[in-house]
Amino acid sequence: MNYTPSKTDIVSRNNGDIVNEIRLKEFIENTETGQTDSIRVVGYTKEGDPILTDLTINGEQLKVTRDNTRDEYGDGEIKTFECEKILVEEKKYSILGCDGYEIPYYLAEGN
Repeated sequence: MNYTPSKTDIVSRNNGDIVNEIRLKEFIENTETGQTDSIRVVGYTKEGDPILTDLTINGEQLKVTRDNTRDEYGDGEIKTFECEKILVEEKKYSILGCDGYEIPYYLAEGN
């Protein structure tokens, strides 16, 4: 199943391009200053299947909902985690401290 990203989605392409990266940075800043905000990040598997990640901050709690129902090789589930923070290392974005998700949650990576 395909997914057509909206104009406001942050899209992490396999070639290292991140569409709307400025909006992603704004969201991260809002998580640090206690603002309320939400975004959708669309990533792609190596086969080209979209994985949707919705992030919401209510001023204190970061909630991450991962939808891989469009991933042919995924488990076909939508899972929600409460997480601690988003880590930015150069052009790599990861989410740390997610309940029920042991490793850092890879969000996007650019060139």
